[in-house]
Amino acid sequence: MKANAPLLILEPWVSGHHGVYLQWIAREAVARGYSVIIGTSTSTLDHPMIKAIRSEFPAIEIMALETPAALERPAKSFLSLLRRDWTYRRFLARMFKTVKLEPAFVLVPYLDYCLYTLALFGPPFGQSRWGGIVMRPSFHLRKMGLKAPLLALSSIREYLFRRLLKSNTLAFIASIDPSLPLYLNGSLAPSQTQITYLPDPATINTRISHEDARFTLGVPESVFLVVAFGALTGRKGIRWLLEAAVDPSFPTDVAILFAGEQDDETAKMIGSFLATHPSVRPSVFQKKGFLNETDERSVFSAADAVWVGYEGHYGMSGVLAQAGILGIPVIACEDGLIGWATTQAKSGLTIVPKDTRQVIAAIQILARDQVARRYYSENASRVYHSHTISNAARSLFEAMP
Repeated sequence: MKANAPLLILEPWVSGHHGVYLQWIAREAVARGYSVIIGTSTSTLDHPMIKAIRSEFPAIEIMALETPAALERPAKSFLSLLRRDWTYRRFLARMFKTVKLEPAFVLVPYLDYCLYTLALFGPPFGQSRWGGIVMRPSFHLRKMGLKAPLLALSSIREYLFRRLLKSNTLAFIASIDPSLPLYLNGSLAPSQTQITYLPDPATINTRISHEDARFTLGVPESVFLVVAFGALTGRKGIRWLLEAAVDPSFPTDVAILFAGEQDDETAKMIGSFLATHPSVRPSVFQKKGFLNETDERSVFSAADAVWVGYEGHYGMSGVLAQAGILGIPVIACEDGLIGWATTQAKSGLTIVPKDTRQVIAAIQILARDQVARRYYSENASRVYHSHTISNAARSLFEAMP
């Protein structure tokens, strides 16, 4: 890297995994002696993660631009996805142009924002070398034998991704999906193998005592606790977990904890469900809002099983890795990378989230069968032991020129 030139990290959002990645990347950059500039949006400035980064690293410069209104609206078709991609690319370009010094390197921790327009129109970073992380490409999943829908314009998505890999200034693209580099590197020339695997890191790799965690969260010691953690949206299968909880066959000694930021729709749905079914209220616990590392450690230390029964989510999951490194069995959807990884690791049970009987059966097995629970726990610890932030940071920074 150029002497005294900053590392520019562009991350418009900091909720969920966005903030987690931004924090550990910034922490590692400072530890390695880089000067760091973070480019983000004005809507993130009051977020606890940005405040935590400012407090821990006062030397980091944080610049923010007004968030385009178009980015607040979901994309519902491939055409609207391209328009949203284009808006993100322009936003990243504006942030880049705001930097007075030419950066030594531009890092985008979530390239999925604008993969397709970066491929069509090129990166808007001048001659600066750049790289980033992808989490959501799924055009290859069916070809790799995973359960996933046939995407509209799948071949075009793949073509554009391959085109992006040929960018002259690209240093690397890191994927948290182990199957993507396997799929692409088998058909790329040696000079075009900038796609690498980045094991999705777990933030927490040590626990506090089960008793202390339960006390902190107000959850009784006597119950078997299923935790749904992270940015809780409709895609996380929350409704199906609640539907199981009101079924007469749901075990009476099982409780559920919803831990993390809830979008408005999910918060209303949970509130309405509990109001309509008051009998399940005593067995449903909530820890809402942004959770720092201390909160996260309490949540996972209290958990007996972790819910990753997501719906319409075919990518990898940081929650899966977090549960795995701590040896906590999961109840996972059978689709996509979550289902594939759970089956490969034998780290839990896969189910169809909408199938109440399957959900309850999986919970009953983990709650009642200690041998099965130990089996899944030991497998999870063995497979995910290397999913640490230090390993991820080393892989990421060693890929930079």
